[in-house]
Amino acid sequence: MPSIFITGGGSGIGAAIVRHFAGQGARVGFLDIDIAASTALKADLGPAAVHFEPCDLRDIPALRAAIAAVAAIRPRRLKRMLVSQRIGVFRAGDRRSVDPEETCAASLC
Repeated sequence: MPSIFITGGGSGIGAAIVRHFAGQGARVGFLDIDIAASTALKADLGPAAVHFEPCDLRDIPALRAAIAAVAAIRPRRLKRMLVSQRIGVFRAGDRRSVDPEETCAASLC
């Protein structure tokens, strides 16, 4: 079962990606600034299927903490990291090696 990490997973394309991978049985962790939409998505899919952490990607310390929280809950090697704001994909790396500054820069450029 792959582990997937998605930013912007609370609504729109990001939520569709969360639903898709959760439906395939992946271990999904996602971040979003929209707490209400993300909490509703998590409730709909079930806490066993997904883990949500609220986060504003512009706040690098908060992003680091959110990544660490997802890593603690989903302790498997990360297979995919999806940045739905700009639809970027980071492949086959350990989530602890993901650089939040690079992720944020790729997402916000």
